[in-house]
Amino acid sequence: MMWGLILSCFFCNRVQDDGWGETGWWGETGRWDDTEVDCAPWISVRDGDDKAVDTLDFGTVANADPVTLELLVTNKGECDLVIDGMSVDGEGFTASTLDSPIIEPDAAEALLVTFVAESAGQSVGSLTILSNDPFDTEYIIDLTGALANGTMTSDVSALDFGEVAVGCEVELGATIGNTGPGPIEIIEVSSDVTDFEVGSDGLPKSIEADQDLSVLVRYAPEAEGEHAGTVTILSSDASEPELAIAVTGTAVYSDWNTEDFTGNGSNRVFILDSVAVDGTVEVRVSGVLAAGWNFDSSANAVVFDDGNAPAEGAAISATYATQPVCD
Repeated sequence: MMWGLILSCFFCNRVQDDGWGETGWWGETGRWDDTEVDCAPWISVRDGDDKAVDTLDFGTVANADPVTLELLVTNKGECDLVIDGMSVDGEGFTASTLDSPIIEPDAAEALLVTFVAESAGQSVGSLTILSNDPFDTEYIIDLTGALANGTMTSDVSALDFGEVAVGCEVELGATIGNTGPGPIEIIEVSSDVTDFEVGSDGLPKSIEADQDLSVLVRYAPEAEGEHAGTVTILSSDASEPELAIAVTGTAVYSDWNTEDFTGNGSNRVFILDSVAVDGTVEVRVSGVLAAGWNFDSSANAVVFDDGNAPAEGAAISATYATQPVCD
């Protein structure tokens, strides 16, 4: 009976700190084992409400500005508490040093813990405090924090370039925005059709909330016809990482020209007045599609093969698309 009362009183003296139960020291550290100490320091890390903490949550932040929380490293024991060292693990977490590594009984030292969000999503880490507390030589506080995701938007869902002359190019732009609350990173911009080109210089690039980024798309068709494709913007937006913009355009030859020549039985080379688009030249001799010739783009001329010069008085016509004059 008497021994029970003595142990009960001893226990009452040691659990005066509400942090004892919250941090689970009773079952984990074995304060009541056979360790014999003459006088024991007792580390307790507390928040602004004087509550013992083993987890520090910075919540969700909207940007990469530093967020600092203050803790108090308190000595609830009967002897000086000596802090032997501290270490912080985890992306974006840091801690200040104490003004003094020695904390007297019932005294406390301020400890500042800072979180700087480095990437969107959840960050986790830990703060470890080493001390001469014989029952808690490593006091570990779990650290958590998160950077809010941004939301990627575009001012257009499609870009129509209309008619563009083959050999020319036209640029249209899309504005990629971020409606917040956190930043997003534009990782890559790509096109699935070679006639539509997008610039990727300076990527990846971070866009803060309420900021935007201009994306230029260039339509430079190499052949006549209708072209359609998709420009894809890849970002760190967790909810919608890909944004697609439909792109369309029609490539046309700006103008056509027909020139007439007369054969003399020996002339094999006929120089055109206007610059022709290679691959569009069509030659007829006496109204019939001709063979045995080629187009020399360097001379801008129709050249018949050896021994295949048009006969004396033959009617020769060359029809071709002219090189465009681009704006």
